[in-house]
Amino acid sequence: MTATIKYPQIWHSDRMDMIFQTPDSKGDMCPSNDSPMEWGPWWRSADHPLVQMQLLRTGDYLPPVEFYNTFIAPPPGKKPKKRKMRKSTSKKTTAKTTKNQQQKARKVLQFTLNYANGARFAVSRERILRRPIEYYKNLLAELSKNIHPIEGYYMETMWYDVFHPDALQSEVGPVCVLPPLPADKAMTHPDMMKEVTERFEASRNST
Repeated sequence: MTATIKYPQIWHSDRMDMIFQTPDSKGDMCPSNDSPMEWGPWWRSADHPLVQMQLLRTGDYLPPVEFYNTFIAPPPGKKPKKRKMRKSTSKKTTAKTTKNQQQKARKVLQFTLNYANGARFAVSRERILRRPIEYYKNLLAELSKNIHPIEGYYMETMWYDVFHPDALQSEVGPVCVLPPLPADKAMTHPDMMKEVTERFEASRNST
């Protein structure tokens, strides 16, 4: 795990050894001492595609939390229905659709996910087969509606829960020990980089 995201706020936290490309991880899923200090502070960027998606709210797609509840962690025994392309994206239609979808989905409104940056990971055949083939067919059908779907960004952050239905992070918490969430808002990406650079340089000078 090299990155973390908090939904629906779209706050991020990145591993220090990923930011500075150090060999400290040695291939471990979480930092070796599993300390929140091994992660950078929480940040949010107005330029991130997921944030832009929230601001614009145009196109035929589900917001990330609804997408997760519908296709990644649907209620047990609940088969997602195929959604039809909307002809209109008016606020009235969107609000009605959103309300109906929330009523049908499990009641998970916010969660924190560890994930592999860039969706670079390996997974065993056994893990893949923990989900039925219909699960993957439904997911593929949803992702195939557009050439460059915003849901591709969702999937980058949600693959772990796809292959770990027995340990959904929305239920048991993130895989790694993370920094405390901000009480109000996350810092900007430049401020985050300034803080982690100072921390990294201080750690190198102390060794």
